[in-house]
Amino acid sequence: MSWFRRPPSATELLVKAIIDGELRRRETDALLEQKRSEFDLRKLELEGAQLEARGEEMRRERADREKLRQERQQHAAHIREIRAAKRAASNSQDDSAGPCRVCKNQSDPTLTAREIEWHSMGHREGSIWAQ
Repeated sequence: MSWFRRPPSATELLVKAIIDGELRRRETDALLEQKRSEFDLRKLELEGAQLEARGEEMRRERADREKLRQERQQHAAHIREIRAAKRAASNSQDDSAGPCRVCKNQSDPTLTAREIEWHSMGHREGSIWAQ
């Protein structure tokens, strides 16, 4: 200290200490705010990554569900084809009975006694209508 300066008074020391304390507090607040901002940014990045991962998972699940739906539809179509083939085979067997209405539908209430007799004789007489 130079000879022409007087020593600082207690008030000046107190004011300087308060100002220095306030500066340090503001520096730590700024540092704390910076760390909070970095933390929030990292948090948002992680949330974005989680959303992307969830979106990808949902896309895969949707694709799997669509694949299963298509497989079910194909299976159902195959079953319909099998049933149609069985019906067609059944109908062709009915057609092979020829003009015998008893072979086609035994419970038909419009069957005549003549048709039933012809059927029970084993269709040996030829056409029922030829008689």
